[in-house]
Amino acid sequence: MIDLVIAAGAALAVALHRLGKDAASDRQRKVLQRRIGAVGEARVALELARLGLPALRNVILRDGRRSVELDHVVRARSGILVLETKTLGGVITGTLDAAQWTQRKQRAGEIEVRSLVNPVLQNRAHVRALEAFVGDPRVPVWGVVVSAGSAIFAPEIADAIVGVDDLGSALSAPLAEADPRSLEAAWRRLEREAGKSPGRRAAHAARVRQVRRQLFGAARKA
Repeated sequence: MIDLVIAAGAALAVALHRLGKDAASDRQRKVLQRRIGAVGEARVALELARLGLPALRNVILRDGRRSVELDHVVRARSGILVLETKTLGGVITGTLDAAQWTQRKQRAGEIEVRSLVNPVLQNRAHVRALEAFVGDPRVPVWGVVVSAGSAIFAPEIADAIVGVDDLGSALSAPLAEADPRSLEAAWRRLEREAGKSPGRRAAHAARVRQVRRQLFGAARKA
């Protein structure tokens, strides 16, 4: 099954490459990128299942008019972990405190450069949102950024990224010891909240598009 998921990801990556910079519309490219991202998240889901860890996928938490989407939320002995999955290729550079990182990929004989949101900062915001939802200091909340693609990360940021194959070691590290009863209660609440995610998806997607336009538009003006 894992081999099938990897093969699907490779096929989508090839399709994205063949579209080329001139032939593909932004819409086509974004659709393929979403599909590649979904393949990466599927790889993570399979690995979590192999490890026997309870997990929730694509959980949308809402606080008033704001919302965040958590790729995976995992229950471990050390508490609840928020996984942010990135399925990227090429070379990724940046710093841990920068709002954006830079991706460089060779495509059709040229180097393609684009900006992407710093996933470490992105996941910190997700962790804070989940901490606010749990509201119990006896249940630690941790964040892990997972690379499900072939990207090479610069030394300045590489230690903050965990590959799918190393996920078991990262999640089994004795970061803390959660109170079992509090952890159980928080997880049950989170399961119920996760059930509301489908009804929140459209509004959340619209908000994400707006935030990205503002972020990258400001970067271009700078």
